[in-house]
Amino acid sequence: EDEARQRVLDEIVDLSEGDLRKAIMLLQSAHTLADGAVSVSLVRDVSGALPPDILDALAAAVRGGSSSKLEEQLRAVHKTGFSVALVLAAFTDVVMHDERLADHIKAAIVLRIANADRALVDGADEQLQLLAVMTAAQKHYNEAAVAAAAAGAATSLPLRGRG
Repeated sequence: EDEARQRVLDEIVDLSEGDLRKAIMLLQSAHTLADGAVSVSLVRDVSGALPPDILDALAAAVRGGSSSKLEEQLRAVHKTGFSVALVLAAFTDVVMHDERLADHIKAAIVLRIANADRALVDGADEQLQLLAVMTAAQKHYNEAAVAAAAAGAATSLPLRGRG
């Protein structure tokens, strides 16, 4: 039970991003709706955050390289009804915490996200902006994978003239 409480508190801290008022509001709202103990899923639902499974599937489609799989995931995200701004904010965290990406690639993807965010503020179509960001991110992930494979192949080549 103490472990479950700690997971709930950890989720509140993550979702409130250090904002004590937001954390208190989340806890109060979740407590009001709970039939007993407050759960992590209830806290996440109350916060309006993008569910991790949706974000994980989208990130996997971006990393996977298949445009048809990405298109399928983008349709699934659209059906959830979450705002594109929320999806882009969550995807920014995914990119920034991805250890496989070099900093300049992270910067290029985040810059594309920022441009889309600006376009959304100016009234651009949400789905087109999401598609543009995710296809650009997929391109960067593919380029990073090719570069990593080439670097791996270069380091594993036998040295000539020594032996």
